[in-house]
Amino acid sequence: MGDLNLLTQLSTCFVLFCDWRIGTHQFSLHTLCFRFLLQLEVINISEYLTTQTPLPPFLLYPRFLLELDLSQTAKMTYALLLDRATLSQKNLWTDERGFVFVIFTICSLAEQLGRSTVSVSSALKELDAAGLIERRRTRFSSPNHIFVKIPNVE
Repeated sequence: MGDLNLLTQLSTCFVLFCDWRIGTHQFSLHTLCFRFLLQLEVINISEYLTTQTPLPPFLLYPRFLLELDLSQTAKMTYALLLDRATLSQKNLWTDERGFVFVIFTICSLAEQLGRSTVSVSSALKELDAAGLIERRRTRFSSPNHIFVKIPNVE
């Protein structure tokens, strides 16, 4: 039933695409379908927040990131690394200095963020240059240990 509903929506997108091409505006089929399905998704998941509504899983987004001159990808990467660091804290993943580290491959970060590996690599370089993370090489062909730093906020 769900596949039939999706097929109906996509065929509607195609009809809209044909209609739009006849007019003065020309949009790609992908753009029209994306906009159409995005509207449907928002309609399907909208629910007012009440005192009893359980919150969906979320990432902590530190306020200091709002003031930094970093790309959005770098900021979201930091938030994701910080979230993963809380798991590392629980599992007691520390180095010889007692600092908590995260193991996160670039491919996994890219998949979680919906970005390319090149974008994630650039974001990690930005975070490293800003002093928000430190990457330490491990063995050959193993992912780096990433140490998430917390700035002194006064």
